[in-house]
Amino acid sequence: MAKEKKSITEVLKKNVFVVLFVVLAIIASATIYYTVKAMSPTAPVIVASDTIRVGEVIEKGMLTVKYLPPDVVPPTAYSTAQDLLGKTVVSGPIIYGDMIRQEHLSTVGSLKSLLHTFTPEGWHAIELPAGMGLGLQGLKKGDYVQIYGETFTEEGLMAGIIVPDAILLSVAGYDITEGNHIIAVPKEYVGVIADSLVKGTPLALALPDIVPEELFLEKAVEEIEEVEEVEETEIEETEEQEG
Repeated sequence: MAKEKKSITEVLKKNVFVVLFVVLAIIASATIYYTVKAMSPTAPVIVASDTIRVGEVIEKGMLTVKYLPPDVVPPTAYSTAQDLLGKTVVSGPIIYGDMIRQEHLSTVGSLKSLLHTFTPEGWHAIELPAGMGLGLQGLKKGDYVQIYGETFTEEGLMAGIIVPDAILLSVAGYDITEGNHIIAVPKEYVGVIADSLVKGTPLALALPDIVPEELFLEKAVEEIEEVEEVEETEIEETEEQEG
């Protein structure tokens, strides 16, 4: 004679103590886990929510907070985002998820730190006339540019290069200023730009395709190589995930 199949309800009734024991064990384990976790000391640390390159000014959207054990947090890390806003990255790039530390940032003003980051020693920062060079799309901080203006030649007054060496520090509408590009030039060319500004002489901004070797700073080379390595790693990770 075949045995009668027992219903789930009957099985549970007969094994009620076993089921109750399992449920209580799960609850106890979860309680212990969260209690231990709550008792473990953690410290808030500000990390980069995206890769931040050298020369960029820290904004709120670039930051996020992470909680870590205090013993892994260096003394130069930041715990409050407010302490970072408006400061300029001079050592980097800071990779996504990395802690932002004091040694990454400049202790001077944003423009001055850009001047130190992108130019040789002794250069000066000066603004260009409002609206000048706005038609050149895609300019970025650190680009090598030249300034054209009126020059005297054997043929008379003509347009020519009046500032052969200049580096862009701020792009109008994107960085520090809204309507003016800011450039850095050797000290001897400050008067040339200032004279044109005072007199209202027309100027033109040009973007050459070759940067003089003496202006291709070693730290700029290092930054470019680091950024390229990061981008290559991100591409490889994306390809692996898609594959």
